[in-house]
Amino acid sequence: MYTGFVQRGLPRSSPKNAAAPLYNIGSSAPVRVGRHTVTWRFPRYRCFKALLNGLRQTGSRKADLLPVTPAEFDLSHVTRSHARWLINGEIVVDPTPAQLRGLRPGDRLLFKPGASKADQLALTFGDKDIVLNWHDDDLNFPRALAELELALPVRGAARKSTPMFTIDDTHAAMSHAVADDLFRALAEHALGSAVANTLSLHGGRIFLAVALRARGYSVDMIKAICRWKTDASAVLYLSLIHISE
Repeated sequence: MYTGFVQRGLPRSSPKNAAAPLYNIGSSAPVRVGRHTVTWRFPRYRCFKALLNGLRQTGSRKADLLPVTPAEFDLSHVTRSHARWLINGEIVVDPTPAQLRGLRPGDRLLFKPGASKADQLALTFGDKDIVLNWHDDDLNFPRALAELELALPVRGAARKSTPMFTIDDTHAAMSHAVADDLFRALAEHALGSAVANTLSLHGGRIFLAVALRARGYSVDMIKAICRWKTDASAVLYLSLIHISE
C-alpha cells in the first residue's frame, strides 16, 4: 500500500487516519481523487510516485528534479542518464528491462544530482552520487524509478537527453503544475483540506533533514546528505523539528 506520500513526517497532531492505507499499487482498479481518476499502473501516476519518493530520499527541491514546464527542460535538469545502477556488484548505465525487473536487496541506485538553486552549474555536488539501496517497498525511490523505467523505457544515448520524470510515451517531463495538482488532490483525499493546506511538494530537502535529525544524525552528516554548504542553513531547517513536536 502506498501510504507515505503525505503521511510520513507530519506533525504529531495530525489526524489518526493519516496512517490509513490509501492505494493498492498492485491493483489496476481506478480510484477517484478529486477530478483525477488515479490508476497507479498508469505512467503518469508511476511518475508522480517516483518523483515524490525521489524528493524525499534525495533531499531535493521540486525545481531540482522537474522543469517548470516541459518546454523549459534542458540539460541542466536531471535526465535518465543521471540514474545509474549497481546490480549484482556491477555498475549499469543502461539497464535492460530484465535487470530492472530483477532488482533485489543489495542492488543500489546511483543518483547524480543536476543543477540546483545552491549549485547552479552542478560543480559542487554534480559529480557525487547519492547512493540509495533498493528495497521492495512502495516508499522506496529506486523501486519506484525502476517501475517508471519499465513503463516508459529509454535506452542508449537517448537517456542523456530525456527527462528523468516523464509522464507519457512522448517522454515529456512532468511539469510543476501537474505535480502540484496531483499532490494537492491526493493530500486532500488522504487528510482533508485543513491538513492539506499546511503541506507542500516543494521541500523534500526539509523532509529529509528533519527525518535524519529525528533519527539522531549530526548536523555535519545532515549537511552532507542534504547538500547544504553552510552550517547555518542546516541548523535553520533542522529547527523545524521542534515546531512539529
